[in-house]
Amino acid sequence: MISNAHKKLEDLEHAVLELEGAHYALHDMIAFALARTPQDEVEHMAASLADNVCVHAEKIGEIRLSAYLDEVKSVTEEVRQVRSLTPGLFARLTRSRAS
Repeated sequence: MISNAHKKLEDLEHAVLELEGAHYALHDMIAFALARTPQDEVEHMAASLADNVCVHAEKIGEIRLSAYLDEVKSVTEEVRQVRSLTPGLFARLTRSRAS
């Protein structure tokens, strides 16, 4: 019989994995959409977002701030990758294998 604490831990892991999958999907959708935007605008947007969130660093906390800045950087890098790839699922999957 699974203990109540073990069941809650499994439920929490399931919820985190669902959230992570949704996060990856949004990350990719945003990167693909931004790949149609001029690179200098993408860079400006990323810098503006980073500057704006740093103003609220004390309110949101160090962990959230770090994660936010990492994600802005990650999306910006993904935009560069999307631009350099042949479009389509095959290119995305082959890039994932190479990582």
